[in-house]
Amino acid sequence: MDLLANGNVQSFIDFFYVSHKCLPNVMDKKNYFGENLYIPETPNNEDEMQFFTDFSQALIKAEVRPESTKEQKSLAINEYNSIAFNYEDQGDFSTAAYFYQRVVELAISGKNKQYELIALLGLGKCFDQTGKKN
Repeated sequence: MDLLANGNVQSFIDFFYVSHKCLPNVMDKKNYFGENLYIPETPNNEDEMQFFTDFSQALIKAEVRPESTKEQKSLAINEYNSIAFNYEDQGDFSTAAYFYQRVVELAISGKNKQYELIALLGLGKCFDQTGKKN
């Protein structure tokens, strides 16, 4: 996984978050909702390694750089939304909320109201499922 070496900084941050199951503020060992979490060991079987390989490729597709075109930004928004939806579907609402928040940020910067609303709805569903009010 040469995400940083290839210049995919945001992909590395997102990959680190998912692989360690915590917010970027790792020192607190908290999830998106501020709950304490167990940080898993390094993947030790082929299925886990394949998941992380596939996941890192999805993150690279979602990487948005300053020079990205509007079409590239739309593809990134769609990729992040798909990642968020998959985690929501699996019942991992903390991770889904993290990625829906990324969609909201990208949609606002790209003036994409449709995806902004879709992501806010997804984010709201995640908070509703966990009983959080923020």
